[in-house]
Amino acid sequence: MSDFAEWVLELVKKLVQPAWDFFTDFLIATLALVLKAVVALIALLPGFDGLSGGLQTFYGSLPSGIAYCLAQMGMPTVLAMIGSAFAFRLARKIFTLFQW
Repeated sequence: MSDFAEWVLELVKKLVQPAWDFFTDFLIATLALVLKAVVALIALLPGFDGLSGGLQTFYGSLPSGIAYCLAQMGMPTVLAMIGSAFAFRLARKIFTLFQW
């Protein structure tokens, strides 16, 4: 009896596995299409003209009240931390010869 049960189980596995593979491939293909559509929609958005001169001109053109609030919230410190993290990441890539 156990040989028959094992045979039936193997038969069910052989029947279900291709369907499962098709389903996962379909989900991956659908996700890829959705992400391509999102990228295409983002590409259609016009660029922000406020950053054409760089961050210095952007912050220079802010009203004084907003600039004060950003300074009190620590925006310069946040930008410095982001810059140092990016520099660390690039240095790590260079020192490991782009192996990761």
